[in-house]
Amino acid sequence: MRQRNDRESECVSSLFGQPRTGQLWTHEFSDTRWMPGIRMLRQRLKRGERLYRCGERVRSLFVVHAGALKTQMVRSDGRERVTGFRLPGDLVGIDSLGLARYYADSVALQDCSIFVIPRRDVFEAANRDPNLLWRLSAYVSQEMFCEQYAMLMLDLSNAAERVTTFLMRYSARLAARGYSGRRFILPMPRADIASYLGLRPETLSRVFLQLRQSNVLTVRGGNEVCLNDERMAGPPPERGRLV
Repeated sequence: MRQRNDRESECVSSLFGQPRTGQLWTHEFSDTRWMPGIRMLRQRLKRGERLYRCGERVRSLFVVHAGALKTQMVRSDGRERVTGFRLPGDLVGIDSLGLARYYADSVALQDCSIFVIPRRDVFEAANRDPNLLWRLSAYVSQEMFCEQYAMLMLDLSNAAERVTTFLMRYSARLAARGYSGRRFILPMPRADIASYLGLRPETLSRVFLQLRQSNVLTVRGGNEVCLNDERMAGPPPERGRLV
């Protein structure tokens, strides 16, 4: 057990010397002016409510204005698997925009404010505005990269690498949106993080304890995280780029 913990500590330290994986272009859609001429309807969700269910007909595209959501799929054995987390400025449902039905569930992790855009209006606006079409295409490409990156992360050799990489990328996503990348709230429960990373909840708790004991991070109130190592949460990247 001691040898395994030592190996995980070495993996955590080695990550700090590496560039953050995945140079991604971000396209924030929290400003309603990004789609001129389209009336966006406001929808509010309570924590635990579903924005849409797997199998429902695709009628709209959604923009997270405030709050956070998760996407999840149900395995053949009935267990749920978290596939992603959506933050303010993210598009939700774009992965199903060209399909007849949603292939996953979208669930509010906290009280949310959502902009709802009918799918037909999205297509019509994209036909009128080539710049909008480019932004949507770039966002879809980014989503594909994120899915591939998540699969790669699951192939990493140990739990410490998965957790550390998740925190670094989550920090970068917040920094790219103008929020603090050093101190933030994790809106998702630990069980959802474990599901996303392909870990057991007890394994995730053990890694968090290890990072706390190493003074890599501080946890307050169960879900407020402060990254103590500047190599995990550097200054916000240039606008429009998520590293």
